[in-house]
Amino acid sequence: MADNIQVSQGTGTVMATDDVANVQYPRVKVSWGVDGSAVDASASNPFPVQGTVTANAGTGSFTVAQATAANLNATVVGTGTFAVQAAQSGTWNIGNVTGTVSLPTGAATAAKQPALGTAGTPSSDVLTVQGAVGMTALRVDGSAVTQPVSDGNGSLTVDNAGTFAVQATQAGTWNINNVSGTISLPTGAATDSTVSTMSGKLPATLGQKTMANSMAVVVASDQSAVPVSGTVTANAGTGSFTVAQATAANLNATVVGTGTFAVQAAQSGTWNVNNITGTVSLPTGAATETTLSGMSGKLPTTLGQKTMANSLAVAIASDQGNVPVISNNSEVRISANFTRPADTTAYAAGDLVANSTSSGSVVPLSFTNAVRSAGDCVRIERVRIEKSGTSLTNASFRLHLFEASPTPTVGDNGVFNNAGVLASNNVLNYVGAFPVTMTNSGSDGAAGFGVPATGAGVTCSPTSGTTLFGFLEATAAYTPANAEVFYVVIEGYRT
Repeated sequence: MADNIQVSQGTGTVMATDDVANVQYPRVKVSWGVDGSAVDASASNPFPVQGTVTANAGTGSFTVAQATAANLNATVVGTGTFAVQAAQSGTWNIGNVTGTVSLPTGAATAAKQPALGTAGTPSSDVLTVQGAVGMTALRVDGSAVTQPVSDGNGSLTVDNAGTFAVQATQAGTWNINNVSGTISLPTGAATDSTVSTMSGKLPATLGQKTMANSMAVVVASDQSAVPVSGTVTANAGTGSFTVAQATAANLNATVVGTGTFAVQAAQSGTWNVNNITGTVSLPTGAATETTLSGMSGKLPTTLGQKTMANSLAVAIASDQGNVPVISNNSEVRISANFTRPADTTAYAAGDLVANSTSSGSVVPLSFTNAVRSAGDCVRIERVRIEKSGTSLTNASFRLHLFEASPTPTVGDNGVFNNAGVLASNNVLNYVGAFPVTMTNSGSDGAAGFGVPATGAGVTCSPTSGTTLFGFLEATAAYTPANAEVFYVVIEGYRT
């Protein structure tokens, strides 16, 4: 498109002008740009100027801007003082500065700089050195070796954090406090475990205890003389000397010299005698080690029940009061119990009710001390069965009693009684059966009673010891409680 156009005056077109002496001068907007573009000059798009700009105004300030260059290069020509305000961006390299330059805030003045001293001559200006972690060691003399530090008969204080290794040879007494970490015990020192073991061999508290809770002691057969402390002073040459002290409760006497001195005194009050050397005669009537040793030989070797041959013979006093005893025909009431497995699996008639579903873990009921002594007999006339569950539905059971401990071949809920064939050994030591039906229940469980299936009572005797044994059989389709506890009590008389 051509750069020049022709404009003819027409109607309705208004152009901006300025009337100067009746001559209309057109008003024009300044634009700038390369060929084919135009940018209106404004505050945000100032008109670019190159070369030297001369400002002849008398006062006021002038803004100089350069839009595209990273750094502004401006030359001020003229005389006088010019104030230039600039915000630093990037790095400024300032050289050839004349006049006085103000120091930055906090900068040291020349008055604060120490003067260098003359070698070998002390200087009043002293430089201090502050250490830093990881810094190169600072030599304190020309040798560059470790230097000794002396406290000058005073003390040294180390101010810093971290750990310091100090080598020292002990002299005198060291009082060490506030020690942290682990301290190795000195050679031969007792450990807490050793002291704890030793403490376990001593009585728990002071004061009189039972024999079982007291520490055994014995006077040695070759016991040396007991030392007596204190000093006895006698300054006369020969003869006897009477030492008396009227007011003190205890007599304090000091004997100084050589040789043997015989001192006679009548005891009054309590005498504390220490540091005695030589042989001390036993008081009249005192027991000797030989006597005590002989007496010890007449006592049982240890505490606890012994056989008659190893027990101390005693006799009941002639005026001894009544002593309670149990006659051979005394009544017996012996109980045993077990907890069945944690399930509610229903039993069938003939199943074993026991503590475990595994035959190898079943423990028979044990009625201890059924007889007074091995070989004695007991007559069982009634059996009572109690359980923690409250249900009475089909709660019918049978106790099988044995004179020797039986071993079952089934566990809980296994078939124990198959038409009289018992799943157990020791049938030759079988005593009999006691059927029991639960007839009463309450908030804490249920109970029932039964007598022998045959006869009014059963007389039996354990094959060894004093214990009878039993198994419990369900005789109906009973549904148990989870982990139900059964208590079985036998009642009768010792014959």
